[in-house]
Amino acid sequence: MKTFFVIFLLVHSMDAFSQHLFSSQHSISSGNAEMNSFEVNCEDDCYFTMFLEVSKLDFESPAESGAMFRVWDETRKKYVLFGIKANKQTMTPQLTIITSSGEPEKVLGSSELGAFEGFQFKWKDGKFRLNILRRVKIDGYSQIKQSPLTFEGKLAFHPRAVEYLFLGADVTQYIDASSQNINPEWTRMVNGS
Repeated sequence: MKTFFVIFLLVHSMDAFSQHLFSSQHSISSGNAEMNSFEVNCEDDCYFTMFLEVSKLDFESPAESGAMFRVWDETRKKYVLFGIKANKQTMTPQLTIITSSGEPEKVLGSSELGAFEGFQFKWKDGKFRLNILRRVKIDGYSQIKQSPLTFEGKLAFHPRAVEYLFLGADVTQYIDASSQNINPEWTRMVNGS
């Protein structure tokens, strides 16, 4: 069982705000997978933010390797899958997204091992948007900002669960409990109730 703990991270900005990050570390050997899901308790106009810091991917074996999030419907047949995946040809991590609609996987951009990559997923009125968040150095400190990497699409289902899927990777996952409306328990924890 993974140990979950709360990290309070104060990010400086014009209006300083506090992020409440729940982190967990995972080390999955090549050819193996670890997954866990979180129930979605929001119907429409919903969002969540999660971060990944991948320190190792398997570029050598034919097995898939990556750290991904999947948004499922209640039948687990329709989904949106996004995250960091090993590109076996270039031997580099890349940010990808794929949906169950049948369209090919889309590469949003490149990443690096050890990079702190954020994924903000929002949906409303049958559409979704994925924003990639990254650290930006400003006068001696880091600030999390939305990068130019985004993806928008049609959402042909009502999300009922968010699952993490880690394949042959060493990764630290962070759930931003202060930047989400899918889990009221996380909100209560942030508010100290």
